[in-house]
Amino acid sequence: MRYPSLWYQEDDGYVLWPVLTALGLASVAVLITASLAELSLLCLLSLIGLMYAAALTAAMAGIMAAHAIGRRRWRRALSLILLPLIVVPALKWREELARPIFVTGEVLHFLALRPVYLRRIQAMPDTSAPKLALFIWGGWLATSYGIVYDESDEVALPAERRSNAWTSRTDQTLLSCGYSLDADFGGHFYFVNLSC
Repeated sequence: MRYPSLWYQEDDGYVLWPVLTALGLASVAVLITASLAELSLLCLLSLIGLMYAAALTAAMAGIMAAHAIGRRRWRRALSLILLPLIVVPALKWREELARPIFVTGEVLHFLALRPVYLRRIQAMPDTSAPKLALFIWGGWLATSYGIVYDESDEVALPAERRSNAWTSRTDQTLLSCGYSLDADFGGHFYFVNLSC
């Protein structure tokens, strides 16, 4: 029985590096979005660079697979062709695949910063009104995004159901420009896209 080789093998054995590369590329994409969520332009440029690296690696694996087919090394060819079969559709449907990658990165970024947010919220002066805080992560042109902490949870309600007190509290924040609720992170934390 032949066991898969991690890298290069002259005989007709399976190689694991194409599968490991595909998993690694997805992991790096999540890490980029998690660590650079507040630096949106740098995050975008890093992901574009990662797409080019993925395409180049897939092309290299495709050439190696064609070479293996020519030498009738079917197992090797099968394991090598997996990377192009994963990367090419991922590049074609990158917009559909980007959303789960970004959401995963945003959740990891939030979980890493949650203790910092909780300390900042705790340090806010106590008033009779529920606490409201906005933590901007970044933005691009006329939009920005970040985390809202809203003890009243009115940020998640339709505009007609929000109280006048909540509306007056948000008049002093970027929430007054308009926003869309992207995710409920629980514990009064929400991910929002802002219109300014």
